[in-house]
Amino acid sequence: MPAYNPMPAYDRSVIHQDEIAATHAMSGLDLVQKLRPSFLSSRGALTVIGRQSQLPTVYVNGLRYGTMATLQEIPASQIAEIRMYRIGSASMFGAGEPAGVLAVTLRSR
Repeated sequence: MPAYNPMPAYDRSVIHQDEIAATHAMSGLDLVQKLRPSFLSSRGALTVIGRQSQLPTVYVNGLRYGTMATLQEIPASQIAEIRMYRIGSASMFGAGEPAGVLAVTLRSR
């Protein structure tokens, strides 16, 4: 009898290599805009003086890279995966990421 092998659940917090290859995007920002525009939604932190609107911080291969605008500098052809870490799970990158983290993994050569 063959072993039961259910299909893995689709994770909307990750842009995978097969999706990247199927998209004719030029940059990392183009990829996110086309495939997961929800990654670009602002997460506002509530403070005593009101709501501060912030976007996720970009990390490339585990190192802090910059703001969402810096994704424009990364060619889509060099990206292996983009993963969104929302506020709770972004704590592995440190406490200074109140809007979450967009982690980009580059292809190895």
